[in-house]
Amino acid sequence: MNIFVTSIAAMLMVLFLSTPVAQAMDGSDLLTGYNSYKLVKEGIAANTDAYQGGLFNGYVSGVFDSAVGIVLCVPGDVKNGQIQEVVGQFLETHPASHQRSAVLLTTQALMKAFPCK
Repeated sequence: MNIFVTSIAAMLMVLFLSTPVAQAMDGSDLLTGYNSYKLVKEGIAANTDAYQGGLFNGYVSGVFDSAVGIVLCVPGDVKNGQIQEVVGQFLETHPASHQRSAVLLTTQALMKAFPCK
């Protein structure tokens, strides 16, 4: 149990002490990225959308990859695009939480979708 608590603390420390860009992101920034991500998937993205959509995709993938096996229990058949949809839909259905940090919202959405039992 002590190793588990230490692992969680280390993961959270890394997430919170990451680059200044990541610290500055909040739920509104993530939602903007998700909307751009959807335009990219539909093939109607402008250059700005491609950048914002890619930033969203990479951010969510990074949080996901750092949390799998620690606070997320994921079935083997989950594809990369599915995790972006989980986070994006969470943001769309929780507008009151958009002022919270991006890492907390992303982790919360993923933990809701892929809980460890």
